[in-house]
Amino acid sequence: MTYVVRRFGHSIAKDGTIRFRERRVSWRHADAVAGRHLDRRKNYAIISGQVCSAINWTAMCSGCSDAFCDDRGAGCRECGHKGRVRQSAWMPHDGSEPR
Repeated sequence: MTYVVRRFGHSIAKDGTIRFRERRVSWRHADAVAGRHLDRRKNYAIISGQVCSAINWTAMCSGCSDAFCDDRGAGCRECGHKGRVRQSAWMPHDGSEPR
């Protein structure tokens, strides 16, 4: 299920964990902020008044990779002995699609 959230801020716990204060908003509100109709198949966040879309990628595991590996680590508990991990982030959404 896709969604849109609005981020209101964050706090940092004593152990260094970052907790974001977010609340779901309607698609109508997100369309108004973006100034266009957003793709309902994707997840979005409104951060500092800007619409951001969720992007995902695969990267080498930081727990078992070294400078000599091409595209994956040797495998450890952190990555489930696969050598690769999934990463994600919110990126500003300008309406264009990657090629």
